[in-house]
Amino acid sequence: VGAIGVGDMYTRQVDVTLPSNTFGTYFIFVTTDSSGDVYEFIFDANNTSRSAAVTVNFVPPPPVDLEALAVSGPATATDGGGFDVAWTVRNNGPQPINGEWTDVVLLAPNGDVSRATELGRFTNTQGLGAGISYSRTERFQFALHTQGLFQLFVRTDVTGRIPETNEANNEMGALGGITVTLQPRADLQVTSLVIPATVTAGGVI
Repeated sequence: VGAIGVGDMYTRQVDVTLPSNTFGTYFIFVTTDSSGDVYEFIFDANNTSRSAAVTVNFVPPPPVDLEALAVSGPATATDGGGFDVAWTVRNNGPQPINGEWTDVVLLAPNGDVSRATELGRFTNTQGLGAGISYSRTERFQFALHTQGLFQLFVRTDVTGRIPETNEANNEMGALGGITVTLQPRADLQVTSLVIPATVTAGGVI
């Protein structure tokens, strides 16, 4: 806020978004100088104030269900090389989706999702009708010195923006793994060295 004079006041207004599954009676609390930057001696007991009761009515979201149907990639690759990942997501309905959501592509060593590396996130903003699916393909690149067996996974609505009737089908793994091998490296060798049989000290050869 900056400086404020004795007896002066200021007013601020903000918009907040409630969780979509909230209902019941709530109160809004506001605390000023929450970080304690202003020294107020013994006069900081009144820094928090509570609103009157607010009744929150629950409005059930339209029944929708995003399902990750398929994800695929190459069977083999080399470290440092590029590769394409394709995946398909469907809205099982029965209502259309009007909000936006994010798909994430994961690369899991030996299929262990708990150790997966996030390759990228992709946001959908166009909505999706009931029973309609979309497919997307993106290109990625393996880091140098990567080798081993990996499995691709796609998780739709990774941030939980869309309330769904079924959240258990948002993730899908590729049917097959990717075997990543090291690409051949350069190997410089000295094959011959020619020098004179005798030289003079201090001379140039």
